[in-house]
Amino acid sequence: MRKPLLYFSLIAALALLLFKPITLFTLETYLSSLLETEVKVEEADVFKGELQASIKDKTNLALIKINTLFPFQADLAYKGNADAFAVYHPLKGLAELQGKLYYTDAFKLRAELNVFGSNALVEVKQAGTDWEVLGDISHLDLKEFQEENDLAVNLSGSVDGKIEFHTRQDSTISLSSDAVKLQKDEIQNIRLQISKTEGDIYAWTTFDAKDIEYKGAWFHYDQNRSRFDGKLDLQAKGSKRELVVNLEGEHKDTVILAKADVNIGDSRIEINDLVYDNNSSEARAVFEVDL
Repeated sequence: MRKPLLYFSLIAALALLLFKPITLFTLETYLSSLLETEVKVEEADVFKGELQASIKDKTNLALIKINTLFPFQADLAYKGNADAFAVYHPLKGLAELQGKLYYTDAFKLRAELNVFGSNALVEVKQAGTDWEVLGDISHLDLKEFQEENDLAVNLSGSVDGKIEFHTRQDSTISLSSDAVKLQKDEIQNIRLQISKTEGDIYAWTTFDAKDIEYKGAWFHYDQNRSRFDGKLDLQAKGSKRELVVNLEGEHKDTVILAKADVNIGDSRIEINDLVYDNNSSEARAVFEVDL
């Protein structure tokens, strides 16, 4: 979560560098290194405290205007593709941001972000190594998200969400949707929550589907021990056969070790010695089937 937020530190650094006796070439080199893509200063006016730069290509423009230095306060804006910041996230899509950046004892950002058809109000605070991010997202268009990112799965519908992230405190991400179409199936009344409490991360979801009588789905990750466990419990409507999947394992360096059992009515499949290599994306496992 911290990596994407370095973008806001970049804006602050850009503002401070504007008033140092450095060449535009040095500034461009610094920003290009930070973003790992080409950054070119298009316009710079030291007396007005304004700087405009293109990132990756000329269609992605960032603008910062410093209003006061003590205390520091600036207007910032960005319009272009989100993939200009690909070093911090994998998403593509047209994005527009308007906000204000402050600094007294900590950096603070208040901004409005429009991306994937959604409107998001975001507040970010950074003091030393501590981050706080508050976000309110409305009507994120899943079809636009799918098309912009070339996803093979067919998605449609809209999602709302709230983000309360703190580095050293409990944090929660909540997403909800009245209806989402996945391929040809519609899923309704979706609720998804991811929470962080001390060294533990929990995730759970509820939903309604035409042919599924929902039972439960949850996941837990112990950050201190790098261990995880989860359960999926579903039953088709009108059927007495229940699908129950239990999963547990641990993460070691670049390898995930796990085991699982899949129960469908009286049938059982055990998956043991599951090994997944993050570097090669290769997996192996031992299966035992009891029908």
